[in-house]
Amino acid sequence: MLCVELCLPVARNIFGCDLFKEFRPVDREIVPPNKPYDWASCYLCGKELRGAGKTGKIKNRNNPSFWGIKSEWKILCLQCLGRKYYQSMSKGKQRTFNKYVGRGYV
Repeated sequence: MLCVELCLPVARNIFGCDLFKEFRPVDREIVPPNKPYDWASCYLCGKELRGAGKTGKIKNRNNPSFWGIKSEWKILCLQCLGRKYYQSMSKGKQRTFNKYVGRGYV
């Protein structure tokens, strides 16, 4: 995908102002760094999540890329993942997700 800053001026010259009227950049608020040490928080609901050990990194189950999901949010709880992205997961990832929910990691 090409960069918006480079393509938008060229597209305006070619198509006129119609493309500029349809394109509205989304302003997202900057998410502050997660909690210190071994805590993190879900970017959608704000639920506090336990980090992985002393490193403070998030656990794989809270990382959308672990589930094969491309998302702008980097840390999500299993409730938000299941509610928003369950249908877009592969069948194997859905089974793994159900195992995690069955273990009570939600």
